[in-house]
Amino acid sequence: MRLVTRKRLRAYARKRPRTRASLARWEGVVSAARWTTPTEVKQTFGDVDHVTVHSHRHRGNTVYVFRIQGNAHRLLTALRFRRQVVYVLRLLTHAEYDRRPWIREP
Repeated sequence: MRLVTRKRLRAYARKRPRTRASLARWEGVVSAARWTTPTEVKQTFGDVDHVTVHSHRHRGNTVYVFRIQGNAHRLLTALRFRRQVVYVLRLLTHAEYDRRPWIREP
């Protein structure tokens, strides 16, 4: 899978250095993956969740949520299986994720 944008991963790791190793592992696994279905993602990352967002621009789109550094952080992505692309949307602490404003934001 091609990652867009790795810059967000790097910036988050600089801001929160404890996530660096976990993000690097995630990036390596995802870069080597050739997923074609959500089931294949789940086989690779058993704890991945998918959430339907409700913003005005992305109504009904699925966001895949990966746990980073144990479960201290969440990585929100959009996967496009046919194009073999993973879009890094945002990274949040677990507490920020739980507040859930992102589910309605563009």
